[in-house]
Amino acid sequence: GLSHTILLLEVNGEQSKPWTMPEDYEVDWENPLRGLRGTWNGGFMVGLFDGSIRFISDDVDLNMFKAMLTSASGDAAVLP
Repeated sequence: GLSHTILLLEVNGEQSKPWTMPEDYEVDWENPLRGLRGTWNGGFMVGLFDGSIRFISDDVDLNMFKAMLTSASGDAAVLP
């Protein structure tokens, strides 16, 4: 659902894209946390489709995180 699907990711400076550019951050599906660490200690911020903002820990379950990155996986991802 909307409250479990990521719309925006906070990425580190090397991975960032100007918002005016028609370019997206490419998720590395083998290591989906690559490029997301660095701004905050212990994790990063995401914006969800329901408008909420959440802090995601570096210790997040990778399968759950991958499910949150897809819009039609059918998986139930529940944030702790």
